[in-house]
Amino acid sequence: MLVALPFLAALAPAPQSLSLERISGPHPELVQATDLRVPPAGSPGDRDLFFSTRDGRIVVLQGSTVRSTPFADIGVVVETSGDVGLRAFQFHPDYAANGQVYVWYDANNGTAGVDGVLARLERSSTDPFQLDLSTYIELMRVPQAGRSHGGGTLEFDASGMLVMGIGDGQPGGDPGCTAQDPSNVLGAMLRIDVDGGFPYAIPPDNPFVGVPGHAPEILHFGLRHPWKWDIDEVDGSMWIADVGQVVAEEVDYVPPGAMGLNFGWSVLEGTDCFAHSSGCPGGVETDCASP
Repeated sequence: MLVALPFLAALAPAPQSLSLERISGPHPELVQATDLRVPPAGSPGDRDLFFSTRDGRIVVLQGSTVRSTPFADIGVVVETSGDVGLRAFQFHPDYAANGQVYVWYDANNGTAGVDGVLARLERSSTDPFQLDLSTYIELMRVPQAGRSHGGGTLEFDASGMLVMGIGDGQPGGDPGCTAQDPSNVLGAMLRIDVDGGFPYAIPPDNPFVGVPGHAPEILHFGLRHPWKWDIDEVDGSMWIADVGQVVAEEVDYVPPGAMGLNFGWSVLEGTDCFAHSSGCPGGVETDCASP
């Protein structure tokens, strides 16, 4: 079923009074920050802020001071020419015990595009505020024809599965219609078990397990560039900010427990028909004016 659920005012909570507090002044180490995390409670640094930067570093803000030594610097493997770089990182839920950190970044592949790479590193045994680069292990590599739609968030759900969003991996307009082709993992939210095998296992309750022509990693598809998104810690619902092409920036709401949704790109941009919809493969509704 194809769905397009842009942000609805009726779903928004009642207005609240908010106030902002500056916790730090400008820092050259925080230029082009791409992600912000706090380690799980009981872990080293669980009162600090960890930032990733586009050039491949993860730095630690303690109070108003950035530690002089990065938590990690993987810039040697990160491509930064274009709208690419270190996109996201995430601590394992059991980081206090296993020290595992996951990174999602763009790598040069010798073409006009890039490879999206998911990798794991572990905390240093001698310095809790550094990752041991010798523990680097690549878990997934996704070739992309473009250099901008690579996604940008990693999260663990309540069952301990790693969820990640990948864009269509194409130049503007998704000319390859990858987001409507569930045989590949582009233009999709993925859900994998990083503890169940190497490089990872497929959760048996994923919606497309055993479905011919569908990548079993897929949780939802039909997305252009799910740059930032989040899982509600209370009810497990998901809010996905999907970058638009021309006419609409999209925020999609996924109800608790929902799986296997098709959000429409590139048949739809938001709730509007998109120009390239006629060239996409089957499996979606053709009357995009009435999804």
